[in-house]
Amino acid sequence: PSNQSGKLYTLVLDLDETLIHYNDRKGIMGLRPAAESFLRLMEKFYEIVIFTAATEDYTEWAFSFFDKEAVSAISYKLCR
Repeated sequence: PSNQSGKLYTLVLDLDETLIHYNDRKGIMGLRPAAESFLRLMEKFYEIVIFTAATEDYTEWAFSFFDKEAVSAISYKLCR
């Protein structure tokens, strides 16, 4: 049986420290190397779900650093 996206499997990733790193002291948001290409590639095989303990505002702000194609690869964003 497939999920709502029609894919057989779901890949769940944590946003913080997996896809991004935020340096509190410097106030700098950094994407992990190849995070965007990883999301675009995995979209071909998996429904992608991102979760974080952060608020929705922070989550949307963090995703503003990703290119639009990588963000469109994500089926669901789960946050506080």
